[in-house]
Amino acid sequence: MNWTKTKYLLFLLALTACKSEQLVEEISLPERKLIEVEQLTDLLEMGQVQLVDFRKKDAFLSGHIPGAVNLWRSDIENTEHQTAGMMATAAQLEARLSKLGIGNDKFLVVYDNNGNCDASRFWWVMKQYGYNKVYLLNGGLKSWQAGLSNTAVNLQESSFKLPYKNPKPERYLDHNTLFELLEQEVVVIDARSPDEFSGKRLKKGAARAGRIPKSINMDWVITVNLDGDHKFKSLEELQTLFQQIDTNKDSPIVVYCHSGVRSAHMTFVLTELMGYTNVKNFDGSWIDWSAAAHLPITQDSLITLQN
Repeated sequence: MNWTKTKYLLFLLALTACKSEQLVEEISLPERKLIEVEQLTDLLEMGQVQLVDFRKKDAFLSGHIPGAVNLWRSDIENTEHQTAGMMATAAQLEARLSKLGIGNDKFLVVYDNNGNCDASRFWWVMKQYGYNKVYLLNGGLKSWQAGLSNTAVNLQESSFKLPYKNPKPERYLDHNTLFELLEQEVVVIDARSPDEFSGKRLKKGAARAGRIPKSINMDWVITVNLDGDHKFKSLEELQTLFQQIDTNKDSPIVVYCHSGVRSAHMTFVLTELMGYTNVKNFDGSWIDWSAAAHLPITQDSLITLQN
């Protein structure tokens, strides 16, 4: 569906309150969960969008898109889990989003100032619980040229509800499941830096340096113009970058990084931009895998630098 038709349908939605939730689900925004700044401007005028600034609070208060509410990684993490950085429970998410006044009738457009690496984590976590109305702003904060606000938005507390109370197994896996998959035909992508992949650098939180056996290193930064407009690279460029993945669009792919953030970004690229249909983000990622002493690792570097 083209953007003009989408705008018309959204206009109709704004004029009628009956069955609003059903209509929101039926409206087809761009098939990819990616919004351009021009589209965002139109949606904001229609009142159908809640902006989410996914940066640290001090960065948010220094200047954000007017009307945005602020979330950061710690707000969507399960602080009761033994592994750091794991996604929050449904109850924790519902409480956090309700406190911000976010309603279930809104499309959520999330952005950051880091090539949408952090924002992708929010998209992925929400997707695990069946909430599919989350879009990324292509280019993030860098794409917004209409002026910034330094005032926090005070919204009336809502009662936000997620469709699922537990992550669906077809979208999520733990380290034991991944270990079993290594014996099968599965592509494992490591979205970390080459130094982390080789074992030369050990980031804080990990117990051992190295990588999961069979991994292919594809640093997440290769998928965005991080030195330019912060937008995702074109489909043609992405297809060239991913030529080494010898698999069809339905074959199983597992992505991991250090704590599930960069791999969420890579999952967005593979599923929303490239059309792969069987991609799972290993939420615990290297922090979880390296802590389990019985799990194998591969390491190239003889020197490990602490970070």
